[in-house]
Amino acid sequence: MQHIPSLRVLSPGFVRSSKTFTTTLVVVKVFFVSWIEKVIKMKIFALVLFALMYVLMIAVPKYRPFYALTVAVVFLISGILPPDNLLSTINWNVLLMIAGTMIIVYYFIDSRMPNLLADILLGKSKNVMWVTILMSLFSGVISAFIDNVATVLMVAPCRNGNLQKVED
Repeated sequence: MQHIPSLRVLSPGFVRSSKTFTTTLVVVKVFFVSWIEKVIKMKIFALVLFALMYVLMIAVPKYRPFYALTVAVVFLISGILPPDNLLSTINWNVLLMIAGTMIIVYYFIDSRMPNLLADILLGKSKNVMWVTILMSLFSGVISAFIDNVATVLMVAPCRNGNLQKVED
C-alpha cells in the first residue's frame, strides 16, 4: 500500500507553488467565464440585429438594400465580424452562381422566348384551367435546367399576361 504524504510533510516551496497554481486557475476561470459571457452577448446582439433587419425588410421593402448594408456595417464596427475575415466569410460560389443565373434570366426574358412559348401553349389550350396546367408543366421543364427563383421570375409575367388574353 502506498503512503500519500500529507501537506505538512511537503516542502514549503510546494505549498507556495500550489497557492500560485490555485490563483492562476482562478484567474483563468474568471477570464474564460467573462470571455464566454462576452461571446454570448455578441451572439444575442447579432440575432437581435438580424431579426430587426428582417422585420424592417418585410415592413418597408423599398429600402431592403439599405437595411442589409447597414446591418453589415454594424457587424463590422461592433466586431461581430472581424474585418480581416470579411472576404473569406462571403460565399463567393453562391453569390456568383445567383448573379450568373440572374444574367441568364434577364437575357432570356429580353429575348421574349418565354412569351413566345407561352403563346404557343395558349394556342393549344381550351380554357384557363389548361393554360394553368400547361404553364405549370412549362415551369417544371424550365426549373430542371435553372434555379427555381429564376423560373418564377421568367414564367410569372408570361402567365399573368396570357391569363389576361384568355379571359378577354
